[in-house]
Amino acid sequence: MYLLRAGDRFALLGDPSPALVVALYAAVAVGAIPLVPSPLLTVSELTAILQDAEPHMIIHDEHHLEKVKTLIHLLEYSPQWFTTHEENSVSRSLPTLLKRLFSSRPTESVNAGAEDTAVLIYTGGTTGRPKGVMHSHRSKQIVFKNSFEVAEMAQETGCSARHFPFKQTSLFAKCRLGRF
Repeated sequence: MYLLRAGDRFALLGDPSPALVVALYAAVAVGAIPLVPSPLLTVSELTAILQDAEPHMIIHDEHHLEKVKTLIHLLEYSPQWFTTHEENSVSRSLPTLLKRLFSSRPTESVNAGAEDTAVLIYTGGTTGRPKGVMHSHRSKQIVFKNSFEVAEMAQETGCSARHFPFKQTSLFAKCRLGRF
């Protein structure tokens, strides 16, 4: 059994947390392609997105366990699924598995090209079914850079992050600034 390889798609489902950020960066380090749908989507909306994207793995937090169990039964394929929680009797625990697999830090990393797919984002579906949009590493670097600048500007002006129309990438800017 392997976890993720370069080019594999994986889905993260949960509320913003350090565990999901670590899972995201660890998977991206091996060249996997993240899909981070909103945890507010309904099961039918998530099913349509996951059926289209066919992620190899779903990583979820404890709050979304029931939603993931339902999704697994509705999908026409069988992705691996792991929880970010240490102990769980239903999902396999990603932290526990990684501790067993890697007694030391992995030495290999993937050198992705600027135009390789960095993330898969789904549109809102306002004109029909949501569609997957592949963003390159180059485009994500620009978004991250801008997110950091906006977060730093908020810090300098005394505004809180809630005053800015942040998207998923704000999570990373908040982590970088130590404001989680």
